[in-house]
Amino acid sequence: MAMPKISKTSVWASTSKRLLRIAWPFLLVVVVVVLLATESLRIVSAARAYVGGESLWSKAQKEAVYSLFRYAQTRSESDYRDYRNAIAVPLGDRQARLELEKPEPDVAVAREGFLVGQNDPADIDGMVMLFRRFREVSFMSRAIDIWSKADEYIAELDALAQELHGRIAAPDTQPSHLESILSRIDEVNRRLTPLEVGFSMTLGEAARRTQTILEVALVVAAAILVVAGVVVSARIVRRSEQAEAELYAERDRAQVTLQSIGDAVVTTDERGRIDYLNPVAESLTGLPTQEAQGKPFEHAIRLARETDRQAVVNPAAELFREAHAVKSSGDTILSCRDGRELAVHVSAAPIRDRASRIIGAVLVLKDVTGERQKAVELAREARHDSLTGLVNRRELEQRLSRALASAADLGRQHAVLYLDLDRFKVVNDTCGHAAGDRLLRDISGVLQSNLRDRDTLARIGGDEFAVLLDNCIPDDAARIAATLCQAVAAFEFQWEGWRFRPGISVGVAPVAGGRQTVSEVLSAADACCYKAKDAGRNRVHVQGTAQDDRAPPRVA
Repeated sequence: MAMPKISKTSVWASTSKRLLRIAWPFLLVVVVVVLLATESLRIVSAARAYVGGESLWSKAQKEAVYSLFRYAQTRSESDYRDYRNAIAVPLGDRQARLELEKPEPDVAVAREGFLVGQNDPADIDGMVMLFRRFREVSFMSRAIDIWSKADEYIAELDALAQELHGRIAAPDTQPSHLESILSRIDEVNRRLTPLEVGFSMTLGEAARRTQTILEVALVVAAAILVVAGVVVSARIVRRSEQAEAELYAERDRAQVTLQSIGDAVVTTDERGRIDYLNPVAESLTGLPTQEAQGKPFEHAIRLARETDRQAVVNPAAELFREAHAVKSSGDTILSCRDGRELAVHVSAAPIRDRASRIIGAVLVLKDVTGERQKAVELAREARHDSLTGLVNRRELEQRLSRALASAADLGRQHAVLYLDLDRFKVVNDTCGHAAGDRLLRDISGVLQSNLRDRDTLARIGGDEFAVLLDNCIPDDAARIAATLCQAVAAFEFQWEGWRFRPGISVGVAPVAGGRQTVSEVLSAADACCYKAKDAGRNRVHVQGTAQDDRAPPRVA
């Protein structure tokens, strides 16, 4: 009797059914985990977007208050426009909140409000989702209540700003008329601060709680996968010849993959001796596989820390020591045979046998030189003024914050100089902006050459500079300020036949003891600078000393 033939199709169908019976619990768990993780990450991302938005909101609110106080001092419409630009951020967020509070909100209107609030466009859909879906959930409800209360204060602040603007515009306004308004503005600012902190803490707690729930769910899912794996593994007692053939085929495909992969790949044996380099690794290191085979990894491929070239990095040795996959830190440098040094990201994973014993390692080296250089450039650009190369206002405020801490905690004395370049507008109007830019760069060089190495010179506005004098008593600060005035007064700016003698007005604010804020110190120095300007320009005004309104010696 002839045996029935079994077609390839029937074998494939039978195998597929067995695989499906084995795999469906895993697939179900994976689907649930993916859905849970996706949703949780959306919630966490949206909550963090709100926290980031609050940071922008808070910064804009503080800038608005600062602009109002400055407007009260200068009565300049440009300062009032600065206020309007800053207050637009919380007002835009308020527009979004009011729209989303409606039973049938117009998402486009809410989106426009969030964009005015300077939120990242990629985050806005998540923010709308979180607001609408979790409006009645405890953490979101508390956050929105805080937000609503803060918007009330913002409305009050805007009303006070308009009142202040009207008062200043009136011809008979006296300084005493403004004090009441400024006092109320300061009170609103103080009341907003705890609300800003409370909003961030509420959403931060929600993000952490969501992350905890996700971690627990993942642990449970992992446990289910482990149990299912044990059950399935117990049913597999032998491998078929077909599986063995597929294994060899898989090995061949892996070899082809290693040849084609875009990153440098190196494999070693269990002692860390090199077995193989793919073509990219050969090109990156300048070392052929035949020459590298059998050599210890650390002898053939030189990896070191960027900050300490003597600190050798050996991911293979670390993997064998820790018995798990490892990754290098972000400062790893590869020294190539041709003398080049490349920034690389290195990861190492173990190669295991059937008994899970580590029998080697596979290391992947990714050339990140360009990315790391770009990151360094971006970090520098974020801290420096693009025109003059000096540190910008943000970096100055950070250094001043550290100086304030040392003054309060260690009793050190510092000083801040606020410098306003006189007759800059004349140069701009006469010779154009290119001349003005050149003047700013030249003046930056003049000022820097007359400062100590430890001092910080920053450009904080169009024609405004500031200097942080580290460890400097008031008398020395006044002398340095006078020196800067003299240096600028002695400088003659020439442009296409034109000659100009610029000058500077300098305000000096000592920093010693007490609990001052960055804005208070800068405001004090700014106020002194304006007093120096009002006293006749090219002068130094020192806060709280007998040197107020003194002009530096004339330069011949």
